[in-house]
Amino acid sequence: MSYHVGRSCFYYLDVGWPETVRRHSTRQQFKEFGVADMREWFGDAGPLEAVPETRVPESSTLEGTVARIRAEAFPLPADPG
Repeated sequence: MSYHVGRSCFYYLDVGWPETVRRHSTRQQFKEFGVADMREWFGDAGPLEAVPETRVPESSTLEGTVARIRAEAFPLPADPG
C-alpha cells in the first residue's frame, strides 16, 4: 500500500478451542452469540500465508501481549550516547 506510512506488524493469537470458549464466557458479546455460533467460525484457522505473523501463545497475558506489541510496533530510538 503506497499510502501507508509507518511500520506494519502482524500477530497471530494462537489460542485453542477450550481457551477460546473460556474467554468468550467473560465477554459482553457472550449474550449476542454462543459457543455453537463460534464453533462454525472457529475451523482450522492458522497464521496468514501472505504476511509473516508473530505468534502470540495463549499463555501470554494481556499486559505482556500489549507490551510486546507496543515495543515491536513502536520501538524506542537507539540511544546516541
